Amino acid sequence: MGSPTVNNRLMYATAGLLELIKGLKFTNKKAAAFSCYGWNELAAKKNNTLPRYASFEVLLEPIISYWEPNTDLIEKSIEYGKKFVSMI
Repeated sequence: MGSPTVNNRLMYATAGLLELIKGLKFTNKKAAAFSCYGWNELAAKKNNTLPRYASFEVLLEPIISYWEPNTDLIEKSIEYGKKFVSMI
């Protein structure tokens, strides 16, 4: 699950999707999260707890980044995705 921080919260479209997923009561599902922020990292950290809210098993610690990624973050994100895929 990924979302930017908007008004110190999860983006509303992502929040709505998360509510839908929670209502479907999936079981034995895996997740990983990533988020970005512009000025306040706190909301991004909170956003990354939300897969657990929908009863997903979170396999990796989230990636939290400043709004504009650099080359190192892009490479880290690609490795993050590969690692997640290898775990499911």
